[in-house]
Amino acid sequence: MHTEKLVNGGRRWNSILVATGLSLLVNLSLSPTYARQRQNRQANEGLLMTDSLRSRPKKLLAKGKNAMPAGLLKLRTYRVEEVALPKAVEVEVRGRNETVQSVILLTIRGGPFPVRALPPVIWIDDVAFEHVQESQDLRELSTVIYDPSVLREGATISVSYGSDEASRVALPERLTFNRASR
Repeated sequence: MHTEKLVNGGRRWNSILVATGLSLLVNLSLSPTYARQRQNRQANEGLLMTDSLRSRPKKLLAKGKNAMPAGLLKLRTYRVEEVALPKAVEVEVRGRNETVQSVILLTIRGGPFPVRALPPVIWIDDVAFEHVQESQDLRELSTVIYDPSVLREGATISVSYGSDEASRVALPERLTFNRASR
């Protein structure tokens, strides 16, 4: 009988802990700051998921010249373009909120890229960009970059599926900027 009280008491504490955790989760998700940050993040990620950036005027910053496919993903070349946004957006850059008027659109040409369970990831050196859009013909992968400081002359651009560093396939050429763009 004494043992039964301890077991039932333990269940009661588990129920209280679960209820408290759920309450905290609900309060956090309803918090105005959290909701605004989540909404900003979704809106910014939505920039890439629409084709609106592709149809906007662009300034070419860098363009590769390789024509020979390389690696399992048959990577060929890249294009780096600055795109003025229709309106300023607030994004997190290096841990700080910043308002940006333009973004960088990095497009990699190759493939056709296979459709897989794991999403494609574009890497610039060791910086991963996980929000990647595939073109309809599966021959291009694109990502939006809010922090242009990651784009350095001579950087290695690569692609993986999922964030497994060992499975990265590097482009056969390094990032080289147009002289007029810098």
